[in-house]
Amino acid sequence: MKTPEFDDVDLGKVPLKPIQTEPRCNSSVLSTNCTPAQQREDLMNTKLLVGVVIASALLLPVASHAQSGAAPGVTTGLASGAGSGAFAGGIPDKLRPHFRNYVMDLHIPSYRLEREVRLGDDLPPSGVTYYEVPRAFGVTDYRYTIVNDRMVLVDPSTHRIVQVIE
Repeated sequence: MKTPEFDDVDLGKVPLKPIQTEPRCNSSVLSTNCTPAQQREDLMNTKLLVGVVIASALLLPVASHAQSGAAPGVTTGLASGAGSGAFAGGIPDKLRPHFRNYVMDLHIPSYRLEREVRLGDDLPPSGVTYYEVPRAFGVTDYRYTIVNDRMVLVDPSTHRIVQVIE
């Protein structure tokens, strides 16, 4: 189907108008053939470019460090014996031995799960007793419990295992 507005136009006969642009001066701020407005614009563009370069240089180490770890809220490693790393809100590496001794001294009974304990597993909302972590260990958002004789940190809102304490 032909549309008469566009199909009948011969582009070879349409005159092209040049775009009107303001002539640019020499890019040097000290150039005498620039207007004051052009000089200010060039100076602002230079400052902006310098600021972006400095910000990029400062943020580059942060961005590369952020890509080297696990997603936020997830520890690295597996519950099967590989070390699980620290994460925001978890038990820090240096406090883990103290936390482990603290929990062992309480003689908390272990909940039996029919499968192996794994990071990210959801525990049942009932039947498992969740305990608050003392402030001395820096954790306030998670609870701990013992599952299959292994200490785990659990998100109380989802009952998901967020850290296995080895």
